[in-house]
This record gives sequence, C-alpha cells and structure tokens, in this order.
Amino acid sequence: MRSRKFTWFLLILLMSVFAVSSLLFADIYVEQQMKTSAMMGKPGRTTTQRIWITKDMMRSEDVGSKQVMIVRLDKNLIWMIDLERKTYRELTIDEFKQMMGMARAMMRGEEAEVELTETGKKMKIKGWNCYEVRLTMKGGTNMETSMWLTKDIAIPWEEYQKYMELFGGQFYGPKVMEKWKNLRGYPIRSHGKMNMMGMEMETETEVMTVKTTPIPKSVFELPPGLTKEEASVPKMPH
Repeated sequence: MRSRKFTWFLLILLMSVFAVSSLLFADIYVEQQMKTSAMMGKPGRTTTQRIWITKDMMRSEDVGSKQVMIVRLDKNLIWMIDLERKTYRELTIDEFKQMMGMARAMMRGEEAEVELTETGKKMKIKGWNCYEVRLTMKGGTNMETSMWLTKDIAIPWEEYQKYMELFGGQFYGPKVMEKWKNLRGYPIRSHGKMNMMGMEMETETEVMTVKTTPIPKSVFELPPGLTKEEASVPKMPH
C-alpha cells in the first residue's frame, strides 16, 4: 500500500516536473492548485501544492496527501516525507536519478518520440502575458502537456539548469532539454494527459500565489519527530 502511494506520488511529480523545476528564484514561495483525475484506485481530487525555493534548496508539499519532497543540492540529498505517517526516506542525488531512470523504464521512455513546440497562442492569465508550449510523448507511454509560460517574471537560469538536469534530464533526454532551456518562461497554467499501460491520468495546475520573500533555512530541514525508513531503490532492468 505504501509503495502504491509512493508510485502515485512519483507519477504526479513526473506530470508536473517542468512546472516544479521552472520555479527557480532566490527565495520564492509559490502556491498552486492541482486537479487530478482518478488513477490506480484513487479517486480524482483537488489539492494545493506549496513550493519554497532558495539557492540549492527546494521544498515541495502536497497539502492533500501530506507528501513532501525536500531537495538539498548543498548536501547532495533528497528527503521524501510522509507527514501523515511521520516517516521519511533519504536518497542521494544519484539514487534519485536512478529512481527517475526506473520511472523512465516503466514508462518505456527510451522508446518514446518526444516533441516540445510553441503553438503561437497567447493569453493573459492573472495579469501575466503568457504563451503556450506543448510537450508530447508517443511510444510506450503517451503523454501530452499544454503549458502557459510567462516571461514577465525573471528567472536566474544558472540555477534553473541544476534542477532541469535533476528532474527532467533523467527522463526526457538531451534534445528536449536543450530545446526547453531556450524557451524561457514561468509556468502559470498547465494541463496534462497521460496513458501508461492502459492507465490514464489527467492533471490541471494553476498558480494562485507567487511571493518573493526571505525564507528561513528551517523550511528546508527535516521536521522533528519523524522516523527514518529504508529507501530501497530498485535496480534498473537490463
């Protein structure tokens, strides 16, 4: 049951990987709403995601499932936390990349044809001038994501590169990543559909709040009272 919950959380992470990894500012807080359809025996739901980012540190929290991920590039560690069960698992960056590679293999990403294109459509969302980008993957897993990006918010791209390599580089491949780096833009709204081995999932995400404010380092530390669980990373199939 726990592994099923973790797999579901990982799939959510993969669907929103670019949205998360594009929020790369010095000390920023983002609150966004995510809607997900039913999948893997779980009903559809609407939840709030909270994201805190500063240099070399990021915390992403799903309020509904009480799942938290803390990335500490300065420590070469990632903590996957279950606040409901008061447990956490610790992974090195290399172990996390291996886990992402496992997800790629599970979704047969090596066989997929991936395209990233600008549609030419433009729209103003919450006062920001946005343009649409579509990411499609066809093969073992079919996925299509529409994202509305804005250039109205400045992003330090040297920090962006670190997270793109961590989250996206292990999954989408160098050609897509190189093209994504040239797009520039902060994701305000996204809509994604995925079909994997007969399982379908649909997500909608929209930013509700963006604040630039100093964040105490304690936000990126392990909460007190947690029990550490063994983090077993399956070996990649040959």
